[in-house]
Amino acid sequence: MLECLQIVLNKNQSRRYAAGDRVAGHILVDTGTCIESDTSIAISFTGLACTQYQAPGGSNHQINTTTLFQRSKILYTFPFRADPGQYKWHFEFCFPSHCDRQIQKNDNGLPENEVFPQGYACDPLPPSLAESAGYKTGYKADVDYELEASVQYPDWATTNSSRVTANLSLVYVPSHDGPEPYYRYWLQEQKFLGSNNSSSIPGDGSAFQARVTFPTVYVHGQWLLVYLSIVHDARQRHQAQVYLTSMFVTVIAKTEIWVDGQRREFRTETDALRAPNLRLPVSKSDLTHRLIQDPWGTAVRGDGLPPQEGVPIFGRNAGGLKVPSQVCPDVRIPNITVTHKLRIRATLSFGDKRFKFEKTGDLEILAPMDRKENGPPAIAPPPSPDITPSFAMQETEVKMSHRKYEAPRHGSLAYLPRKRAARHRGKVKSFPKDDPKKPVHLTATMGYKAGMTTIVRDLDRPGAKMHKKEVVEAVSVIESPPLVAVGIVGYIETPRGLRSLTTVWAEHLSDELKRRFYKNWYKSKKKAFTRYSKKSTEAGGASVTRELERIKKYCTVVRVLAHTQIRKTPLKQKKAHLMEIQVNGGAVADKVEFAHGLFEKTFGVDSIFEQNEVIDVIGVTRGHGFNGVTSRWGTKKLPRKTHKGLRKVACIGAWHPNHVQWTVARAGQMGYHHRTSVNHKIYRIGKGDDEGNASTEFDVSKKTITPLGGFVRYGEVKNDFVIVKGSVPGTKKRVLTLRKTLYPQVSRKALEKIDLKWIDTSSKFGHGAYQTPAEKRAFLGTLKKDLVTTV
Repeated sequence: MLECLQIVLNKNQSRRYAAGDRVAGHILVDTGTCIESDTSIAISFTGLACTQYQAPGGSNHQINTTTLFQRSKILYTFPFRADPGQYKWHFEFCFPSHCDRQIQKNDNGLPENEVFPQGYACDPLPPSLAESAGYKTGYKADVDYELEASVQYPDWATTNSSRVTANLSLVYVPSHDGPEPYYRYWLQEQKFLGSNNSSSIPGDGSAFQARVTFPTVYVHGQWLLVYLSIVHDARQRHQAQVYLTSMFVTVIAKTEIWVDGQRREFRTETDALRAPNLRLPVSKSDLTHRLIQDPWGTAVRGDGLPPQEGVPIFGRNAGGLKVPSQVCPDVRIPNITVTHKLRIRATLSFGDKRFKFEKTGDLEILAPMDRKENGPPAIAPPPSPDITPSFAMQETEVKMSHRKYEAPRHGSLAYLPRKRAARHRGKVKSFPKDDPKKPVHLTATMGYKAGMTTIVRDLDRPGAKMHKKEVVEAVSVIESPPLVAVGIVGYIETPRGLRSLTTVWAEHLSDELKRRFYKNWYKSKKKAFTRYSKKSTEAGGASVTRELERIKKYCTVVRVLAHTQIRKTPLKQKKAHLMEIQVNGGAVADKVEFAHGLFEKTFGVDSIFEQNEVIDVIGVTRGHGFNGVTSRWGTKKLPRKTHKGLRKVACIGAWHPNHVQWTVARAGQMGYHHRTSVNHKIYRIGKGDDEGNASTEFDVSKKTITPLGGFVRYGEVKNDFVIVKGSVPGTKKRVLTLRKTLYPQVSRKALEKIDLKWIDTSSKFGHGAYQTPAEKRAFLGTLKKDLVTTV
């Protein structure tokens, strides 16, 4: 028996067709059970056309119903054995009728692929669908095709015949190819309801913009494209729907000719668009119409690009304009000056409100390339709707109805909710993609923000204005003592993401790490990892080896557990920061061996990053507590005499819906948010034990990165550090996560080699004038505080 029957149109097919267009698609037949050879399958096509005529005044109605086919058309009838499955046959026929022909069978007993052979004679057009001049306005036609498939069993069989039906509805679009101008009507979206049922424009809170664009170059005899765009923006969602009730567009072409100081003028005026009865919704949408004009030609043509919400209706606007002989650009007359001007005049009505505006511009008329010697130039057909003009467009905007011309929202909604971060340390939510072809390496580390300073370097960027010139840039200094590897975590891939399989810890863990697992270290018994550390010695560490083998066998992602040596920094905190660092490159076994070899060892920042590399910095920004809406979202302050405060949002929403929407700017928490700052270029990786870690080849004496008096609110930098361009999130002493970029950087800025000429190490408390203590002592001499009193 049959279970399913479908009619599917091809992807490039629409549901609007004119007479003579070809419809292509395929038929799907699904047989649930096996069909024996003593049965037959038949498919019939029937159609019904319903036409409706409505006069422009809306008083006369006429409905005609016509059956397209007087009898069923059997597409194929044959006995064969059909196994359960889905059968697909392609078809192509001429709209709105189809051919009357039996389908030929191939050697296997199945029908041919082409159900409707192309080029076969089609049935005549039904009388109700014939075009006539009276049906041009208010005309609507729907054509419904019904497809029926049945399995016919022999007379002696006890099984009843099964039938399945499918419907296909198409819209008939009349077209006219006679001597009159070319028109095409999109009838499915057409509505003639009159202006009595239209809504008026709301009062405050809405803005209309109308824009007319047309080219500055016009080829004589070709088509001039004029675009009319209407934009309505409502400030509040509770306002009523706004409808465009009428639209009139007039094109005026004027030619001025000066011959020996005497002026002659040729002026032609024609209606490009007359739509008195419309009901087009334009609220919160951009309604664009394309008008095609031939201002100096013999006819005016109109064509519309249907948007998503309704379309305009173009009436019969043949102007019958004659081409003045003086306008033709290839006529050579001495002492003659010819100028051409084009004016577009539009009148728009929104209910009882009417707006008028116009656009005037000069045209440069060029001679046609294919002009005949005798007779007017050949008029080319209108361009395809999807072809964008290649010439420059002139624009003008007419603001209507409200003072608010443009007001983008204040503050980005991409980072909501703006609340305090859940963790103090920046979390790496994505690591770079693993490449097994590369050697095994780590992808991240941690550091502490010390402060900012200034550098001077020569810009090496060919093509830039500052190429080979000195530039001054702000940089951030991040102190990064060597991290200690203390564990391995193995992850397996599941449909819900990565899930940890097991974790292996090192045998000896420091107290600064154990403090991380206690809320109050002073009152605790300090027994963390005492039992687990014995696994490394029991039975020769068999349990630890077994877990490492499980990671090698099942896991696809391997990460190293590492903690900072916070005791080496100026911070008073004794609890170390712990994080997972993903191991990339090589096979899984190589990653496990690499990570296990790092146990209880330190690795510095120079083993992960290189100079001139671009990295990402992840951290928590500086907190500002509860702040108002002006400083939090950057909204505009209200006028001076505003009642009950200026730094507020005047309107936070409508009465209904009776709640404040999430997009409205409100006061609340500002700062202390988790952020990822990307593409920071490394200018220098310094060693803590190097006395000249801030010196360059232009410096006379050696100097360290720590400025005079130390970094404000941080102190001295005694460990390895990284200098990155720009500012980084967070305040001084805040822990930051440094990660390799997720995508390879190939820009000129990213590949530029940095050669520092000077690093500022003067005091950051006030205006520093000296780079080193020796320089200050040499300039000021011996100070009182430098004298040592000997008793």
